[in-house]
Amino acid sequence: MKALPFALLAILLGGLADDARCAPRCGGFFSNGGASALPRDAGQSEVEAVRGGFLMIGPRPRLKDIAGLKAAGFTHVATILAESEGARPIEGVVEASGMEWLWMPLASAHPPSGLRARQVASDFVSSVAALFGPGQHNKIYLHCSTGLHRAGMITYAVLRRLGYAPLDSMLLLRSLRPVTARELGQEGVEWGDSLIPNHLQGD
Repeated sequence: MKALPFALLAILLGGLADDARCAPRCGGFFSNGGASALPRDAGQSEVEAVRGGFLMIGPRPRLKDIAGLKAAGFTHVATILAESEGARPIEGVVEASGMEWLWMPLASAHPPSGLRARQVASDFVSSVAALFGPGQHNKIYLHCSTGLHRAGMITYAVLRRLGYAPLDSMLLLRSLRPVTARELGQEGVEWGDSLIPNHLQGD
């Protein structure tokens, strides 16, 4: 399916602002202290089934919260932060907790520019998408700093790489975290669409 114009997506997805005020349902998902084990502001997030696994997106977890992710059954943490934002300490705690860590060093909320940066981003999107293969049952927590712009842009790209149509990708992003879907702009949508191989674009 070809990418829809962003303006049409926005019309079809009307009501995002209202959805952002919906009561969260994910607090009880965490067995290690319930909502207290969630990363900051992650009460706005949901765990959703994505192909052969599960995904949750949100803000950067406090280091003391990472063990709660493991207790809740998460297998991977995907970090979208510059090294100067404290990415490396997250790596250490994630791995010490028995989960796997993926990292994309991106400081800006804008899509990566330049051939090298674009290739790094594309490889990261592919690596995350590969975790949702049939029968894998992985559970991934994907985050940037606030769980908004970078997380939304990368999540949309991952969903598109997995074969979701543009509208379905936006609807699933809204289910995952309404405030993140609301913050995803045209630039991020067009960048995510541009990463899709031609054979997945459809007619």
